[in-house]
Amino acid sequence: NLKNVAEITGATNDENKPICIIKEAALESWSEQKKEEYIIYPYEKALCQGVLLQMPQLESEELSYEELQKMESKRMSGLLGSSGK
Repeated sequence: NLKNVAEITGATNDENKPICIIKEAALESWSEQKKEEYIIYPYEKALCQGVLLQMPQLESEELSYEELQKMESKRMSGLLGSSGK
């Protein structure tokens, strides 16, 4: 039953066997001989992790250094921490 199995063929490995990512429950039904035919990675074990998030599309406006200098701020020309907050 291959619906619980992801087989990666053509992968680079020293044993020249296909790599199989399989759920442990499905692996229990395999014979030892069949298990020897693959490099087996448990489905439950993370091979890699990541999260993809869509970034919001923001409008931006480019300002010149002179325009930035004209803007008022509590810090003005002071350094980090000079606003007293």
